[in-house]
Amino acid sequence: ALYWGNFLPHHGVETIVDAAAELEQRGRDDISIVFVGTGPRKEYAETEVQRREIDNVQFEGFVAMEVLQNWIATSHVCLGVFSADKRAMASITNKVSEGVAMGKAVITERSPAIEEWFAHRESIYLVPPENGEALADAIVDCKTDPALIETLESGAYEVFESEFSQEQVGQIL
Repeated sequence: ALYWGNFLPHHGVETIVDAAAELEQRGRDDISIVFVGTGPRKEYAETEVQRREIDNVQFEGFVAMEVLQNWIATSHVCLGVFSADKRAMASITNKVSEGVAMGKAVITERSPAIEEWFAHRESIYLVPPENGEALADAIVDCKTDPALIETLESGAYEVFESEFSQEQVGQIL
């Protein structure tokens, strides 16, 4: 699973760390979480991973756009945001829109903004905010169900094309 971004407080990286710990406790050494980027909550995430001795996480730091695109393209699932912060609940973050634009399966929190455009298990996988166990369940669900991944990937790209493509945004403007 791949997270990329600026490690902002309203992105919920704490929930991703909790999910990584949960996956490790379940013995899911076939699943790893990669963090790409930097920002205010990165040090917290790194410190917490070390403190809790979580082995299934890696931090890549800031990378060039071409490298990030490759990380996204080769990831099994992309991770959105997982905070109950009102900014997260009211927006579709870049990491979500970029993941769906690349036709990737995206897991993110259930929010009014996301649910206005996306359908759970059809075009995106939704979990409750700030719930590491539910995020771990979602990652395992995607890992063990290739048909679900295919559904999420095609559904995500359909939403992107019909609602968020350059042509659609141009018509709105």
